[in-house]
Amino acid sequence: MKRYHSIHVLSFFLLIILSLPAFSRASEEVSADEKYMIELINSMRQDPLAHAERLGFDRQALVQSLGWFEDAATNGFLPLTGNTSLFSRASDHNTIETTGITNDAVSPAHDFLVTGETGGVVSFYNFIQPRTAIGIVIDNLFKAELDPERTGARYILSDTFDIIGVSLKAGQLEDSTQRAYFITLFLADSGVVKTQVQVLTVINQIRANPFVFQKYLMFPSDTTMVDFFNSFYALLKTYEPLFYNPVLTLSATGVLNDKNDGLSGFEYAGLLGYEGMDVKQMRVSSTYAGDDNPKTPASMLISDMLVKESSKLTRRLLNPDLDEFGMGLEFMDKDDGTGLGSVLHYGQKTTTPADDMLGSAVPFDDGQFNQNPDDVFRIYGVVFSDTDGNQVYTPGEEINGKAVSIYDAAGDLAVRVFSDAAGRWLAALAPGDYVVEATQGDRLKRFDLVLEQNTFVPVDLLHINQ
Repeated sequence: MKRYHSIHVLSFFLLIILSLPAFSRASEEVSADEKYMIELINSMRQDPLAHAERLGFDRQALVQSLGWFEDAATNGFLPLTGNTSLFSRASDHNTIETTGITNDAVSPAHDFLVTGETGGVVSFYNFIQPRTAIGIVIDNLFKAELDPERTGARYILSDTFDIIGVSLKAGQLEDSTQRAYFITLFLADSGVVKTQVQVLTVINQIRANPFVFQKYLMFPSDTTMVDFFNSFYALLKTYEPLFYNPVLTLSATGVLNDKNDGLSGFEYAGLLGYEGMDVKQMRVSSTYAGDDNPKTPASMLISDMLVKESSKLTRRLLNPDLDEFGMGLEFMDKDDGTGLGSVLHYGQKTTTPADDMLGSAVPFDDGQFNQNPDDVFRIYGVVFSDTDGNQVYTPGEEINGKAVSIYDAAGDLAVRVFSDAAGRWLAALAPGDYVVEATQGDRLKRFDLVLEQNTFVPVDLLHINQ
């Protein structure tokens, strides 16, 4: 959802307001002014202190009031790279038609897990240059991110994002004769797309209950596979969830792109800094029939992954020793649809997480996915709406931005987290008895959770008894 910083600057010729433009989507071509906008943002990121001082801020005051600013002033932030898909999304969102824009029809190859959006509007009585308007909006966004009282996300001064698309449009304010420039910034982390998390969530669903594997097969009558998975189910074994490791995603991507120079997955991951005891590798290729196909790319990959798992002697998906996961993914145009190439790296770790993980939400990519201390277990959860009625999460059913609250045995709030674009949420808590709650409209989903190990917790908000 677009997040505009409230800006009010009044002069004889100029008024900064917050509104949305009343015009249609512009051309996909990137203008010279839009390129200038990215250059301006990157100059701020490269030397935020110099820009802050130009705007009248005092360095010492910033360092004292903002714990993160001293490091930013010293090291800056890496430049953002323009991304064609994000330019298109910024343009689409730079419109008065706000309904439904949070559910863009985005290609899976560009459906990034972590995104952010901001912008502003400059209205004027007499004409001003586009770059003057750009400077006003970007300066005010920059100043807003230096506000010690700010509670929202940072965009310009953040290392969360590495790619950007921008949109600059000129038009007329709605219900007004004033002309205006409308600016939207759409940012993303290019490291992970939603498909990768969808695959991991299904893997964890199967590890929690191996018998449900049949629900994910394109051809569920394969008797060899049925016998294989039933043998695990008959042992009444379940497996703790896997947790994403960014280094394993780097190593899997490198192997996918043949950059490992003949090294095994374990050797290559170690070269990139992975400290785990082992890495199991799997290659999976699929064909995705297109964006209109009801089967998502994740669904196709998972089905082919299960077939491959049943034909190999080395266990990956149902290996109790493995607890981390990374995935390289490539989308390729083919005559019969979109080809999907992937390398999966399953890892076994050795070290322990930070003590402050207790009772806190765990970010997706902070790298703290290590061996549990005795007093902490991790939760991998998904919030979804079981629209296909198969009683498990299916890729495409996830719900973004949903709050999940966990209460301890005394009824006190232990942690509240929010689901990401893939419906996934993470937490780390001490072992014990808990109650999990989430709401859908005026209905409450509430169930007990006994935390005795790392646990997969699905939250279906379609079927609610309360």
